[in-house]
Amino acid sequence: MDAAMDMKRAVELADKLNPDGAKYCNWGQDMFDVSSLDKGISRYLLNHGSKIPDNIAASKMWRVGYIVVGLVNQLVMGTMQCRLRSPVSSDARSIYSSASSVLQRLLQAQDKFERLAYQQTGWEEQRSSQDKSEVYNRPLPDTGQVAPTKFLRALRDVEEAAGAAAKVTSEAQKTKGCSLDSSSKAPELNFLTRLVSDLEGLERTSHLPGYVPAGHMWEANFDATAAQLDIAITSEVCTPYPGQNRGASNMSSEALQAYHRLRAVNVTLYSLAVQQTEWEEQNIEKRPAVTEQ
Repeated sequence: MDAAMDMKRAVELADKLNPDGAKYCNWGQDMFDVSSLDKGISRYLLNHGSKIPDNIAASKMWRVGYIVVGLVNQLVMGTMQCRLRSPVSSDARSIYSSASSVLQRLLQAQDKFERLAYQQTGWEEQRSSQDKSEVYNRPLPDTGQVAPTKFLRALRDVEEAAGAAAKVTSEAQKTKGCSLDSSSKAPELNFLTRLVSDLEGLERTSHLPGYVPAGHMWEANFDATAAQLDIAITSEVCTPYPGQNRGASNMSSEALQAYHRLRAVNVTLYSLAVQQTEWEEQNIEKRPAVTEQ
């Protein structure tokens, strides 16, 4: 619960920026809805809305994480809007600084929470007495599970969108007006790429597994999230100041389009991973879950 509360506190800080963000950065009213996270924590992480349970299922943690994914996106968009206005408004510049700081805090809290959820997912899968290093072939009821072919399509979509985003970042490094370190590189999708290759190899020989473990899906999701945040940074640092050349402006727009494309496929991947986690919990005897200290 400590990790969940860290996320909540960060979202509350973002919520306090709402009035000035709407006034000086053109944010929508009530851009950050703290109540959605409150409701999620109460519904998924607490017994009867108020008591901390002894055990917390991984799928419930990921459900809360899904709410935070949306809030992170809203804060990313809000930060970009304030950066765009900061050269001509000291108020927007101040909000941009505050929003950037809150965003970093929220991302750190989100990462901590998701690592715990991933750990819990692994514990649940280990309870099945299967080797997590391999794709499962054990026959289980298929009702509600994510078909391997469907998951592979989602992985390919993410890989393609991330590749396109990486190309935009590479071009941005050569563009005047984009304050991007020329030595920086887009995150490598090591696990995701390897998983696509493995599954495609099995598909070609008609030996796709009975199912893909949720833990694998979440590892791929971590790669996808890193790529999404990277292209968001590219769009932000290419946002032109008055008088800058058109190249930076065009590059910022391209990066923003790549960000939205990647975010859309990442949401699909996240949803499939949640579905698979819930299916595993319904069909595999779980080991004791994370216990609150």
